Amino acid sequence: MSNENPIHQQDQAMIERIHAQHLERISALGDEAIQFQDASYAVGRQRGAKEANEALLADLIDAAATLRRYEALHRSKGTEESTAKAEVNAELATRFEATVANFGQPTTKGAQDAARRVSACIAACKSISTKALESGALNNLELQRDRMVLTQQRDELIAAFEEVLRISDRKHDAWVRARAAIASAKGEQLNPA
Repeated sequence: MSNENPIHQQDQAMIERIHAQHLERISALGDEAIQFQDASYAVGRQRGAKEANEALLADLIDAAATLRRYEALHRSKGTEESTAKAEVNAELATRFEATVANFGQPTTKGAQDAARRVSACIAACKSISTKALESGALNNLELQRDRMVLTQQRDELIAAFEEVLRISDRKHDAWVRARAAIASAKGEQLNPA
C-alpha cells in the first residue's frame, strides 16, 4: 500500500470545474492585458509622432533659411548658371515655408512662433518681388511708405495749384509764386512768361 492520499473522484471533478472557471477568467484577463498593452503602445506611437513632427518642422524652418541664404549667394554672382541655382533654391525654400505655414498648430512655443512668423512674412511680402526682398532695397519700408504718401500729397497739391492758375483771370505775385512752386516740384526749368 502506498502512503499517498489518493484524490477522491468527487474532489477531482470539483477541482476540474474550479480550474475551468479560473481558466475563463485568466483568458479574459489575458485579452484585457493585450488590449491594455496595445493602447499603451498607441499612446507611445502618438507621442513619438508628435515629437517627430515638431523636430521635422524645426528642420524645415532651418532648411528654408539655409536655402534662402544660398539663393541670395547665387543671385549675387550674377551668372546664368548661378541664377538657375538660385531659382531652384528659391522654389525649394518656398515649398518648405508653405509647408511650415500650413503645418497646423505646432505644439512647442518656438515652433508656433516660427510658423506664425513665416506665415505673416509670406502674406506681408506677397506683392513684393523676390529680387527686391533679396537686394535689401526694402530694409526701410516705413520710409518708403512715407515717401509714397508725400509723393501722392505733392501730386495732389500740384494738380490743385495748376487748376487755380488755369482759372485765375489775372497774373499777380501769388500766381507767379504758385507757378514757380509747381515747376520746382516737377523738377522743370521755368521759362519766363
